[in-house]
Amino acid sequence: MKTECDKLTEELAQNEDQNAKLRRKYQLVKQELEGKDKQISSEEDHFRRMEEAILQLRDQLHCLQTEQESILNMIGSEIDAACEILSRDSVEKFKAISLTPGVHNDPHRWLAETKTKLQWLCEEVRERESKEKDLRRYLLQSREQLKHLTLSKESERTSLFGQIEKQEKFLEEVHREKRDLLEKNLRREE
Repeated sequence: MKTECDKLTEELAQNEDQNAKLRRKYQLVKQELEGKDKQISSEEDHFRRMEEAILQLRDQLHCLQTEQESILNMIGSEIDAACEILSRDSVEKFKAISLTPGVHNDPHRWLAETKTKLQWLCEEVRERESKEKDLRRYLLQSREQLKHLTLSKESERTSLFGQIEKQEKFLEEVHREKRDLLEKNLRREE
């Protein structure tokens, strides 16, 4: 019985030793699982925050796209209005072919059309500036000619007034001489 007791004691010690090893292993695995659980929970929180951030960014992107389309439509309308105004009295009327107004359908086509319109506007403005320069030059020449004509007419007028005064003096003198002669003739006859 003693041997059996010793055997059982030895088995008990081995079982306790194995039990302690298993407990340590259990604790390590438990800690590892808790760490992984925390990590998974943290990653899920991070993932949720990232999804929320992505949704916010998508909303912001949508708002910015809408705002951009609105701005580009407004710019397009202003350019079209400028083209319309300048083409009214332009020698070469602007003929823009716009099948699809707006940015929705084809932004590259819209950009190309807008670029063409802006080039036409620039050419039209340059042409008008050139005409304006020519008109200003013509106006200055006309003013100079008018100034010379005015001076010429003024000197001619002054000369004519001088001649008129001389003629008046001459007439007065002739008139005086005539009166004197008449008086002399009247005296003689008396």
